[in-house]
Amino acid sequence: MAYSVKKIEETFNNIIKGISEDGKSLRSMLLDENMPSSRTFYIWLDSDEEKVKQYARACDDRNEKIVDEILDISDSTEFDTKIVGDGAEVPNHEWISRSKLRVDSRKWLLGKLNPKKYGNNVDITSGGEKMQQPIIS
Repeated sequence: MAYSVKKIEETFNNIIKGISEDGKSLRSMLLDENMPSSRTFYIWLDSDEEKVKQYARACDDRNEKIVDEILDISDSTEFDTKIVGDGAEVPNHEWISRSKLRVDSRKWLLGKLNPKKYGNNVDITSGGEKMQQPIIS
């Protein structure tokens, strides 16, 4: 499908909005039948450095949204207990486990999307430079 310059801008902005504000993945945005193929999207990126910057910013915004979700999930206690037949309040282990899975999944994803910022490896000695191995005699 051929796109006019105006249609490219409109479609690209919709994709960026979906990623940035709605936290959607590029893949999920492009699944809509009114969206371009991933190949077309990457051609748009290759032809315009400003679009590359907008896309990178949208991905950063989505990552920050995921961080906010982690905090919301972790802080929510609304369904941590349930009332059983005799009226007693007991821990809702299924809900607590699901919340833990949701947080862990998001943490894993962030670590893969931006390992320097959200990864588990901490480099406190080399400033990111490769360190020489000690010579053991």
